[in-house]
Amino acid sequence: MLQLSGVDAGYGRSQVLFGMDLDVADGEVATLLGRNGMGKTTTVRAIMGLNRASAGHVLFQEREITRWPSYRIAKAGIGLVPEGRQIFPNLTVRENLIATARPPRGDAPAWTEARVYELFPVLKERRGNYGNQLSGGEQQMLAIARALLTNPKLLILDEATEGLAPLVRQDIWGVLEQLKGLGQSILLIDKNLETLLRLADRHTIVERGRVVWRGLTQELRDDSALRERYLGV
Repeated sequence: MLQLSGVDAGYGRSQVLFGMDLDVADGEVATLLGRNGMGKTTTVRAIMGLNRASAGHVLFQEREITRWPSYRIAKAGIGLVPEGRQIFPNLTVRENLIATARPPRGDAPAWTEARVYELFPVLKERRGNYGNQLSGGEQQMLAIARALLTNPKLLILDEATEGLAPLVRQDIWGVLEQLKGLGQSILLIDKNLETLLRLADRHTIVERGRVVWRGLTQELRDDSALRERYLGV
């Protein structure tokens, strides 16, 4: 589904990623892990064309997208739930949802406005409210629902539960479990390792812009020294 190989990227003269490698298979839930400031969000921005890679390759469904503009990458089928939500505060919930909605791709069941309301009932109740009238948890649900309405082949969530109340986090993890059950390909960035080990299939750990470990859930669960070295606070 997605493959990064040898990607360098950064901001101006400041290089952040050094030969970044990452894979997400079709129907897989994968994670990108690491402490703050290690290059996770920069990796997402490189995938989406927001920080174009200066070296290496980004492939999506075997197509080279390294030099594509971000709007074309989104249209190709990558849906992003960005860090900080970035919903439109002066649009209603419904307007946020339909502003970037796209028709279904291939034979996959379509994500529609009605279907995302089933996933997030509170959004149906709030559909006439403006984005800046929602709680943080409701804004995050809206960001996920908005991404789903692009009918993505790959869904990327950057810190989807950061700063949210425990009950709201639980609701969002429940939704992600449902999406996994539907076969949605997902790339997750989050700090809740216990939940990620339950939900995800495969993991990549990055340290100072370089991949330091890649492996399956059971391998990461069994290696407490590895978790402490690269993920411990």
